[in-house]
Amino acid sequence: MRIILGTQSKNRRKVFERMGFFFETMSADIDEKAIRHDDPAQMTLLIAQAKNARIREFVEGPAIIITADGVVTYRGRLLEKPGDTEEAAQMLRSYGKGSADVMTSVVVSNTASGTMHEGTNFSKISFDPIPEAVIRDLIEDPVVLTWAGAFSPDDRRLAPYVKEIEGGIEAILGLPKALTERLLIEAMNAGTA
Repeated sequence: MRIILGTQSKNRRKVFERMGFFFETMSADIDEKAIRHDDPAQMTLLIAQAKNARIREFVEGPAIIITADGVVTYRGRLLEKPGDTEEAAQMLRSYGKGSADVMTSVVVSNTASGTMHEGTNFSKISFDPIPEAVIRDLIEDPVVLTWAGAFSPDDRRLAPYVKEIEGGIEAILGLPKALTERLLIEAMNAGTA
């Protein structure tokens, strides 16, 4: 059965490749900002569900479709992908005063059985203060605008300033490994009984 990872994220593709699955990618192309909820974890789930539903519209035949969405909260503030380089710089300058919470929801559907399996992972990351020269270098790279919270912990420029990660680096990168594997197994086994 085809496995489709519904993402534009290089980080999510990288994590899924490391998990050893053969897959293809598709982009959902939805307006994520149109989906809002007071609870950030619930919002990520709603966005991941919407991405999954959108991709299912274009998939013919049996397939497993995996979508995800993540946000960061830091000191009570919701941080999604920065809208511009100034917002990214502000986010990066603020770190170093506590842990950022990362919520990532994953939705896996099986088009053959019509089932959907979903869950949300909670993780934390903390940074040492990030030097201004590193921040300037990061905001010159357009990739920073694709990262929730304006960071990717495995970026060579940021990695030296990561103090601690709770919940696995894969979760911080946007695709929590254990949750994704569990949902994938559930989806593959759906309808086989």
